[in-house]
Amino acid sequence: MPSSPPRHSPRPPQLGQALLAAAAGLVTVAAATTSTFALPSPAPNQDLAANEAASPIPPPSSSSAGPTIRLSRRFVDWNSGSNSKATWAFDCDWTGGDIASAPSTGENCGNLCLARDGCTHFTWTSQNGGICWMKTGDSLPLVFNKGASCGEVVAAGNARFAWAAGNEGRVSYATGCDWIAGDISSVSSKGEECGGLCLNQPGCVKFTWSPNNGGTCTMKDSAGATAFTASGTTCGIVASKPDISWSDAVSQAETLVSTLSLEQKVSLVSGTGWSNGPCVGNIDSMVHIGFQGLCLQDSPSGVRFASDVSVFPTAVNLAATFDKTLMYNQGLYMGREFRGKGVSVVLGPAMNIMRAPEGGRAWESGGADPVLSSFTASLQVKGMQSVGIIATAKHWILNDQEYSRETANSLVGARALREVYMRPFKACVDAGVGAVMCSYNSVNGTNACESSTYMSFLKDELGFQGFVMTDWVAVSTGNNAANAGTDMMMPGGNGYSKTDPQIWGPNLASAVNSGAVPGSRVDNMATRVLAAWIKMGQNDGTYPAVNFDSFVPSNSKKMSVQADHAAHIRQVGSASSVLVKNSGSALPLSRAKYAKIAIIGEDAAGPKNLNGCADHGCIDGTIAQGWGSGTTNFPYIVAPDAAIRAKASSLGISVVSSTSNDKTAGANAASSADIAVVFVFANSGEEYITVENNKGDRNNLDLWHDGNGLINAVSAVKKTVVVIHSPGPVNMPWLNNPNVVAVIYALMPGQETGNAITDVLFGDVNPSGRLPFTVGASRSDYAADVVYQDRPTIVYNEGILIDYRWFEATKRTPLLAFGHGLSYTTFSYANLRLNKTGTAWRPAFAVAVDVTNTGPVAGNEVVQLYLRLPTETCQPQGRCFLRPGETATVTFTLSNADLSMYFVTSLQWDVPAGDFTSVCRSVLGGH
Repeated sequence: MPSSPPRHSPRPPQLGQALLAAAAGLVTVAAATTSTFALPSPAPNQDLAANEAASPIPPPSSSSAGPTIRLSRRFVDWNSGSNSKATWAFDCDWTGGDIASAPSTGENCGNLCLARDGCTHFTWTSQNGGICWMKTGDSLPLVFNKGASCGEVVAAGNARFAWAAGNEGRVSYATGCDWIAGDISSVSSKGEECGGLCLNQPGCVKFTWSPNNGGTCTMKDSAGATAFTASGTTCGIVASKPDISWSDAVSQAETLVSTLSLEQKVSLVSGTGWSNGPCVGNIDSMVHIGFQGLCLQDSPSGVRFASDVSVFPTAVNLAATFDKTLMYNQGLYMGREFRGKGVSVVLGPAMNIMRAPEGGRAWESGGADPVLSSFTASLQVKGMQSVGIIATAKHWILNDQEYSRETANSLVGARALREVYMRPFKACVDAGVGAVMCSYNSVNGTNACESSTYMSFLKDELGFQGFVMTDWVAVSTGNNAANAGTDMMMPGGNGYSKTDPQIWGPNLASAVNSGAVPGSRVDNMATRVLAAWIKMGQNDGTYPAVNFDSFVPSNSKKMSVQADHAAHIRQVGSASSVLVKNSGSALPLSRAKYAKIAIIGEDAAGPKNLNGCADHGCIDGTIAQGWGSGTTNFPYIVAPDAAIRAKASSLGISVVSSTSNDKTAGANAASSADIAVVFVFANSGEEYITVENNKGDRNNLDLWHDGNGLINAVSAVKKTVVVIHSPGPVNMPWLNNPNVVAVIYALMPGQETGNAITDVLFGDVNPSGRLPFTVGASRSDYAADVVYQDRPTIVYNEGILIDYRWFEATKRTPLLAFGHGLSYTTFSYANLRLNKTGTAWRPAFAVAVDVTNTGPVAGNEVVQLYLRLPTETCQPQGRCFLRPGETATVTFTLSNADLSMYFVTSLQWDVPAGDFTSVCRSVLGGH
C-alpha cells in the first residue's frame, strides 16, 4: 500500500445516500466510477430552492453523463375506482377488476401490506382469485392466503412461506423448514407448526420432519450441528408460539385491559421504584391475567449488574464492521443472555447520533451517519426480539451530549430532525421495536417525555405501536408526561432510594379521577405495555423468571448464559478494527520481519481489580467499554499484552513490555526491539460519574495520560504501530510521523479485546473495519461541539450537515475520512452499471459493480456507493468475502425512499429533481 496517511477524500462535494455494501478485502481506488440518472421535477408545492433556503446546503456539483431514468414519487394516489383514497404503498399492485370484486378494496391494499411487519410487496389480481401475497425486501414469498382472511395472516419476522393444499390452508412459518405431505395428517404436529417450531427455538436455522426419522423434529445450528431433538407430541410444545402481528397483539391487549380496574392499569405502567425489585426497572405482576411482571435491565453491551454474562463489543464497534450479519447476531446473542437471566425488557440499543465527537455516550450508538446507525440499531432489535425479549430504542430524542443533560434544551429544524435524528428510530419502529425510552433533555423548549408534539412524531408519524418509557427520573411533572403520550414511568419514584414517592402510581389514579388525565390515556398506556408483552410471546407461560438481583448479588442464582458468545465477540472485535495507516506493509507482524517486538502503554495491560469501579467509572487497564449505565461487569478480560505474548511465543518472536505510560520506560523498551506496538486510549461515559474531570463527555479530543507524548517518545527511537482504544475520534498530531508506520482504531471491543487485536496485528484476520465517523485535523473542524454550560441551549445550526457532510459542504480536509479503512490485500473495481427495477408503483434502481481481489490474501471488502443529491447519507449492505483472484458483483438497490428528502415547505417527503450521480469506491482517501 502507498505509505502516506489518508487526507482529503477525492469524492466530489454533495455525495448523498452513501450505500455501504460489502465485498472482500480492501484497496484504494484511484478514480471513482460514476453514472448519472435524472429525476423528474417535484410537484409544484415541493420547492427545492425554498427547502434549501430553510436547510442550507451547497448545490450539487456537475457530474458525468450516464443513463437517464425517470422516478415516480413515493406517494401513490389511487384512481377513481378506489374512491380516490390515498394510502402509503410500497409495491402494492392490483387490477381494476379487483377493486370492486375483492373483499379488500383498492385503498386497503397498501394498508394490508404495511400492517404486516416486514412486508414490502403486495399483489392482488383477478387471476389469483383474490389471493394476497406479501413479500420481504428480497422478494421471497412471505405470506399466502385467500379472500377476506388475507388481512388476518400472521407474517411478522419470517423470510419465507411455503403453502400446499395438504396443509388445509393454514398459515405456516418457514425459514429452512421442510416437511412432506404425508406428515401433515399423520403426525401430531402438523405442517403449519413446522416453521413456528424452528423460528422460535434459539439457534435453529433448519427444521426437518419426515417419516424416516420417526416423527422426530431436529433443529440445527448454522454450522449444521444438532441443536435440539424431540419426538411425537413434544415437538408441538418445544418453543413459544409463532409471532403475531401488532394489530392482533393490540386487539388482545385491549381485551385484557377492559377487564382491569383503574388501579390495576396504573400498576402496569408505574415502576415499583429504585431497588424495589431485582432489576433496575420493575413492573409488578398481575397473576389473574397471566402477566408475570416486567424486568427492565441495562445495557446495550450486556446484562448490567449480573454475573456469568458476556461483555459484548460496543455499538460503535458494530457500526465499524459495516456487517449486517454481525449486527443481527449481536442482537440475537445478547437477547439470549438477557432472556436467560429472566429480563423481559432490554434497555437498548442506543441510537443517538455522534453529532459532537466528544459526546460521552457516543460509543453506545452506531456512529455519525444516520443510515449506518439505523442498520446498527434496527438489526440488533430484530436479533433481540427474535428470542421474545422486548428491545428499547433510546434515547428519544436529541440526547446527544451528557453535560447538563437534564436541563439542556435542543433546538433543531424539521428537516434535520427527520433526515438525521429520527431516522434510526424509524428504522427500529419498522423493525417492530417494542419499547422506546424518552430522554432527559428538552426539545425545542419542552421536556422530551412531556412533549405531545414529539410523541406524535413517534407514534403517529412513525407508526410506533409499543410503549414509551421515561429515562430514569427524567420527568418531574407526571400529569404532563401522561397527557403528552408517555406510557411508563421509570423507575417509578422521583429519586434513587427505595422510599422515594412515586411520580405516577396513586397520583396517576387520582389525576384520572379528577379529570386531569383522561381515563382513555391510561387505557392506551396499559394497552401498549400489554401489546408489546403479547407481541413478543411473553404471555405463553414459558418465559424464564428473573434469576439475578441487581442490588443484592447474594440473592442471584449461579447461571451462566454466555454459551459460545466469546467467539462472536472476538470476531466483531477484529472485524471492527480499522487499519488507517500501514506504511511499507509494516503489518502484519511476522517472524520473518520482526524477531522482537515491544508492547508499550498502560492500555495494553489488564485491570488490577476486575470490575473494581462502580459502572467502570475509573481507569484500570485496557479500555474495552466506557462508563455508566451502558456497561456490564466483565466475566474476564483478555488484555492485549497477554494475547500478543501468547501469539508471539507460538511464532518464536520475543517480547518486551512496558505497560505504563512512562515515556522513558517506553522508549527504553522500544529501543531493544525491532518494532514497537503502543497502546493509547481515550474514554467517556455517562454524566453521573466524573472520571478524571470528564463529566461524561470528554473535555477534549486528546489521548489520555499523555498518549501523544508516549507515541512521540517511542517513535523517536523505533518504528511504531499505534493502537487506539477510544469512543470516537482523537487528535492525531503524530499521524504523518514517518516512524509511526501503522495505526489501528480498535475502539471499545469488549471482553475479547486482546485476542481481537492480536488476530489483526498478526494477520490471522485481514482487517476490514471502516471508520463510522470522520477524524478532523483539529477540534474546530467538526460541525458541532459539546456545550459545557449549565442549562445549555444546544442549537443544531449545522442542520443535516453533520460529520462527513459538513466536511464536504465546507470544503474542510479531514485527517481521516468517514468510511476509511485499509487491508492486507488489494482490490479492483470495474463495470459499474445502473438498471431500473421495481414496479410502476415503486421504481428502483439497481447499481452494480464488479469487485476483484487482486492481492495475495483473502479478505473482506466494504464497497461504498455515494450519490450526489441534496441529502447525504450512508447505507451499509454488509460484507462479502473474496479469495485472491476471485470476483464478486456487489449490487445496491435504490428506491424512492432512499432518494427522498423532507420538504419543510410542504411538510412531507418527496424526491427532489436533478441529476443523481453514483460514485462507487472502496476507501475514501488516497493511501
